[in-house]
Amino acid sequence: MPSGVSRPDFSHLSAYVSSPQVTRYFCPKCGAYVGNIEPDEWEFASGILNSTEGLLDRVQMWIEDTKDGGASIWLKKGHGTNPTRHLRDRKSSEATDSFIVDLSQNSKQQVSSTSRPPSLKGSCDCGAVSFFLQPPTPPSSSETTSTPQRYPAFLDACTSCRLTSGFEIACWIRAPQSHLFHASPNPSDASPSPSSKQDENPNLNYPLTPTNPSLLHYSSSPGVDRYSCKTCTASAFYVNDKNRGESVDVAMGLLRAESGARAEEWLDWKRGPEFAEEGTDAVFVAALEEGMRHLPEDETGA
Repeated sequence: MPSGVSRPDFSHLSAYVSSPQVTRYFCPKCGAYVGNIEPDEWEFASGILNSTEGLLDRVQMWIEDTKDGGASIWLKKGHGTNPTRHLRDRKSSEATDSFIVDLSQNSKQQVSSTSRPPSLKGSCDCGAVSFFLQPPTPPSSSETTSTPQRYPAFLDACTSCRLTSGFEIACWIRAPQSHLFHASPNPSDASPSPSSKQDENPNLNYPLTPTNPSLLHYSSSPGVDRYSCKTCTASAFYVNDKNRGESVDVAMGLLRAESGARAEEWLDWKRGPEFAEEGTDAVFVAALEEGMRHLPEDETGA
């Protein structure tokens, strides 16, 4: 940072040290991520801003970590022009279109050539929120997807998700609550989460209640409960009165699919974000919507 710039006062926020170089700050009440303090720069979450249109120079980073290209296959026009895309941080090599396509295609080949594991691990950065998800077993899922053996997944630009996460776009999957477990329901995959060690039966369903000591609970409106990790602030679950006890929205970023960030062996992605009209940057949301809707079939997993 330039000399003479004072460090922000984050005394009213909770902190999580994710590495020796990075401290992350978040709202202790609703869990919204606010920003990072690093030795050479400060980073702030764009979702806490009321408007971002025309204000941001968007950059895609850490594409290499996604394994399958992540959202970079949908975001080729970022802010109306081609965004800079990097394999890792801003100082790393740029990711070309051909590299991203290769990542995506290699991931799809892996999905088609290998059997899907009997359960999918989900965990936040610190590990306090940790669970396993069973595969969908129709007709237990109330939503119909174009591929019945996968869960519906979608992006969400709604105001409440933005303000409670700190990010302009949220990523969710929808699954029956009965399919969330403390540890894998498959006997051959007995890798209990930290919380399951406290239970007599580690295969109990994951408790989505305000009394769960690992979760920060926040009711963003009557009948709506949002949960994030109390330690590292990762968004985790969304439940409302309409589907309470039946289905739950699970934050996509927690999933540890072998194929990569889009987890296409498990998920059927909806083409275009929900509540696009509530996005704080109409140009950005429109570009994302266009990218998701106009990719060929073999680029979406649909």
